[in-house]
Amino acid sequence: MTSGPRGGEAAAARRREALAGLCVAGWLLGALAARWVGTWPGIGGAAVVLGCVVAAACRSEVAGWLRPTLRGLLLGVAAGALQLGVVYALFPALATAAPGVRHLAAGVYRLFASGGLLGVIALPLVLVAEELVWRGLVQGVLTRRIREPGWAATAVVYAAAHAPAAGLLLPALALPCGLYWGLLRRLAGGLFPPLVCHLVFDTAVLLLFPLVRAAP
Repeated sequence: MTSGPRGGEAAAARRREALAGLCVAGWLLGALAARWVGTWPGIGGAAVVLGCVVAAACRSEVAGWLRPTLRGLLLGVAAGALQLGVVYALFPALATAAPGVRHLAAGVYRLFASGGLLGVIALPLVLVAEELVWRGLVQGVLTRRIREPGWAATAVVYAAAHAPAAGLLLPALALPCGLYWGLLRRLAGGLFPPLVCHLVFDTAVLLLFPLVRAAP
């Protein structure tokens, strides 16, 4: 029988893995429910509930994950600016070469607009919950299991977990973003920089400077 500190660590790791699996399953169910109740109640609601579960279960680590620092703030803002620069620079050429890209972006904006004012108000809370679940818990579990590719594997699972909501629409957006934020988490060693980056990117693209107009 395993006992002592190492046994306790192994048991804690198994609990984290079980919780990560529960979060992935819960996110999939929320994405599936979005087909009937809408994206914000489905995915947004699942994100908030699962984020609260992770915050309660991992409360000894969450403060460290999200600890704000000036370096983390500057890194997050710089990473967000870089992500925005790449997206705004490449989008016109991509939309011209592949008109489907513009329709894809318009679909994402329609989903976001479906939340109305409540969606705008809830956006920061949803993003914090999303980071806790994916770049916090799930990436931590996968990195422990498979080491270096853990951040990339997390992005793949993150993208796939959105598929039940709208086919390839959300996964097409979630995969590159998940890779970028996951790598930032890997390099920064905490959640604060990717959270700031995520907030900067979503606020600019979804609220301030949309790439396209969402067709009614």
